[in-house]
Amino acid sequence: MRSKSKKVLKLAKGYRGRAKNCVSIATRRVQKGLQYSYKHRKEKKRDFRSHWIQSVNAGVREHGLNYSRFVHQLQLSGIDLNRKSLSALAQTEPFSFQAVVELVKQNGPQLEDTKKVYRTGMQYMAVPRNHFSELEQQLQNASEPFEPTTLTGDEAEKWIQEAKEWGEKNKPEEPKDQFDDYLKRNP
Repeated sequence: MRSKSKKVLKLAKGYRGRAKNCVSIATRRVQKGLQYSYKHRKEKKRDFRSHWIQSVNAGVREHGLNYSRFVHQLQLSGIDLNRKSLSALAQTEPFSFQAVVELVKQNGPQLEDTKKVYRTGMQYMAVPRNHFSELEQQLQNASEPFEPTTLTGDEAEKWIQEAKEWGEKNKPEEPKDQFDDYLKRNP
């Protein structure tokens, strides 16, 4: 037996049926297996990252935040911990993880102060707190004036209702169906 065939059969060890004995079948199975191993090496990294995110999310929710807000506040507070280390802290060191979450809560922006809403006609724009001064300078130079307002639950519902009514009132006409016109003309 040639050395190439021996290499293929050695790689095919453990396969079922003739895929482990017959060189021609084993060659195809080994090639496909190598394709799968290449693909799964790439997917393994995604799977681990997803697992880390899930465990961090579970740990953070115990402390009254969700994952997206926690990561955002983590970046704003300047703490450089990756998801892998946060996941390990959440699983093995709950008190250390709690300390990190409390630190992020103290240093990060407060949720009620994070956004201002600007309204012009029926357009709304929510702006993060750290961009207020830049945006206000840009808006002063704009042609249409923007008025900063604060949304409460009732006002938000009222504005949403106004936007819906405005959208229904200014709805574009639907194109006529040619088949309906044909039926009207030729009964």
